[in-house]
Amino acid sequence: MSLSILIAIVSSLAGTFLSYKLTAAHEKHALRLHKLESLIVLISEFEQWLSDECQAALAGEEGSLRVSTIHTINTIVSIYFPEMHSEAFELAQTAQHYQTWKRDVAHTILVAPHAMPASLETADADGAHRRHLLAKMTDIKDTMAQKSARIMQSLLKYA
Repeated sequence: MSLSILIAIVSSLAGTFLSYKLTAAHEKHALRLHKLESLIVLISEFEQWLSDECQAALAGEEGSLRVSTIHTINTIVSIYFPEMHSEAFELAQTAQHYQTWKRDVAHTILVAPHAMPASLETADADGAHRRHLLAKMTDIKDTMAQKSARIMQSLLKYA
C-alpha cells in the first residue's frame, strides 16, 4: 500500500469523525437551546398559574383545572441543566409553600366566614388572621418571583 493511499484513508476517516463530532455537538447545543426556550415558557406559565391560584383562593374559589408546570420544570432541569438543580428545587419549595397557604386560606375564607364571631375580640383576631394570610401570599409571590428570576438569569448563560 502506498503512502498516498494510506494518507487518503486516514484523512477520510479523520474527516468523517470530525464531521460526526461537530454535528453531534451542534445537535446537542440545538436541543439544549430548545429545552432552554421551553423552560423559560414553563417558568412563565408557573408564575401565571401561581398568581391565578392565589387570586382564586382569596376569592374562595376552587382555582383552575390547569396543572402546575413545576414537575415539568424539574424534569427538564434534571435532564438538561443539572447544574441548576438547587434553583429548581427552591422554586418547587415555593410551590409547596403555596399549597400550605392555600389550605390555610380555604379554611379561613371558606369555613370561618360561616361561623359568627362570639365577640368583637374574636372578629379582630379573624381579621388579623386574614391580613396574615394576605401578607403570606405576598411573601410567597415575591419569593417565587425572586427564584424565577434567579433561574432565568442562570438560563441566560446558555443562550
